[in-house]
Amino acid sequence: MKKIFNKYKNASFDDKLTVIMLTGLSMFLLGTYLLSSTRLWIGVYSGYYLGVSELIHKGLVPFRDFRLDYTPLFFYLLQIPRLFMGEYPNYTGYILFLYLIAVIDAIILAVIVKRISTSRKIAYLSGLLFLISYYYLEGGYFILETFSLCCGLVALLVLIKKDSSFIRCFISGICCALAFLSKQYGLLFAGCIGIYLLFSKEKWKERICRCFYAFSGFLLVIVIFILSFEFSGCDLKVLLKALSGSSYGNQSLDLYVDGVIKRKRQYKIENNKLLGVFDNNLNIDDEILQDVLSRDSDDKM
Repeated sequence: MKKIFNKYKNASFDDKLTVIMLTGLSMFLLGTYLLSSTRLWIGVYSGYYLGVSELIHKGLVPFRDFRLDYTPLFFYLLQIPRLFMGEYPNYTGYILFLYLIAVIDAIILAVIVKRISTSRKIAYLSGLLFLISYYYLEGGYFILETFSLCCGLVALLVLIKKDSSFIRCFISGICCALAFLSKQYGLLFAGCIGIYLLFSKEKWKERICRCFYAFSGFLLVIVIFILSFEFSGCDLKVLLKALSGSSYGNQSLDLYVDGVIKRKRQYKIENNKLLGVFDNNLNIDDEILQDVLSRDSDDKM
């Protein structure tokens, strides 16, 4: 701590100003994230995501006991914060866990930038800018892409080294598979890593070998994943359909329900008390008209 203070004391005015600004921005982001964990609106898909996590917590298996349109790795990872929640789940605990992964994403990104630019300031600033953009782009909602991004960044991190060996390529392929199994979009990381390896400065033979090792790591994880669910009694067709992402939004946790809405009913509730109810095909916002309709003996005017 004393060395850090002496280094700051001997730094130039511009460096001191940069440290003060980055430190202030970091504290502001920390406060914003902590406050948002209890104050922001709950995302529209959060109930679905956390409902899946709760079903897994109760011992149910995706693709066998209930339908799931997403790759399930992150839902199993959510069992870590669920262990500390007791009998009932807590949304704040889940969102804080997600924010922790976002911070890890920012750190990995900063390390990658540091290796490319060799500038600590630019690396630190890139991590902060990531957290700002993450918060701005639905950062208050519970999303699956955060952990998928983490795996994808690790896949790139292990390759950004002058002496990247075949083992590193294999590990990178494994990380790409984990990114895909966290969210189908994570498959794009495999394509990016493939392009990075193909257009490296090595000879073509070595480039192809590196791509082969990366693909082997990716394929190994996918095969183990499919076989593990196949042996647990899951329907292979349903599993492959979920992996392809072709059934996005078409099914609930149980089944897809076809139906026709025959009647619309409007409720008026205040302080957890039902004040009135009436059938209506149009949304009525006028409070006086609502009161008349709800008090009338007939349910229609």
